[in-house]
Amino acid sequence: MLRERAVAAVEGSEKSTCHEYKVLLENEISAKVTPAHDSAIYAFEYPSDKVGYLIIDVAHKSLTSTLVCEAD
Repeated sequence: MLRERAVAAVEGSEKSTCHEYKVLLENEISAKVTPAHDSAIYAFEYPSDKVGYLIIDVAHKSLTSTLVCEAD
């Protein structure tokens, strides 16, 4: 179900440095991730004319997780 919600990156929008990764998604959501001590900090910017939401699906029986962000 969640794989059906996958959104591709806008070609050429991915930027990365040693302290930040950012990308613009085809659904107009901007995503950034920054490493922190034993964690990561995520930031999402949604289009101002849409309601944004975030789904975090963590699989407890494996080492996989899914992060979905969408705007309606």
